[in-house]
Amino acid sequence: MYSNRLAGRGKEIKINALARFILSPLLLLIIMAVPGIALSQTDSAATIRGTVTESTGAVVSRAMVELLNTATKKPRRQTTDETGQYSFPSGP
Repeated sequence: MYSNRLAGRGKEIKINALARFILSPLLLLIIMAVPGIALSQTDSAATIRGTVTESTGAVVSRAMVELLNTATKKPRRQTTDETGQYSFPSGP
């Protein structure tokens, strides 16, 4: 058994096996969860890319492509290049 003295009182607190059985996994769970919570707060960089084609498979150059942020209702627009490709980098 472990024992620990309270400051200045001379009393002892006994930590029994059941307390160690409960506290050890709980402490391990907290230690493992903290990095995951911290990483979930970071903003990941992502890019949306694609190619605009018509029904025959031919690429469509200079087509207007719109990406709508459903949370803010704010659209972002890109024009395809000569190969029909567009790209929306992450960000506002």
